[in-house]
Amino acid sequence: MRSPHSISVEKDKLRRKFAMKNKTMQEMNEQYKDCPVQVNTYEVDGTPCIVTSHFIGDKDINDVIMKYAENRAMNEMLGLVPSAVTA
Repeated sequence: MRSPHSISVEKDKLRRKFAMKNKTMQEMNEQYKDCPVQVNTYEVDGTPCIVTSHFIGDKDINDVIMKYAENRAMNEMLGLVPSAVTA
């Protein structure tokens, strides 16, 4: 059974997700103008692609790290990435 806090957090995430979909690009630019931005250039099939990441703080860092750890462990078990070497 989920705690009332986790239900509240899920409702808050859904509310923010819905609110973001109803904003114009100009409104979002204004709202997040002070948030960090990272620009990376990648080459895909000989075509340069520019990816701009906006860090607005909507993700729970614990969820992100847990998902990354689970994916990494699964990939190691399946042999898709080299496993960690321990001493």
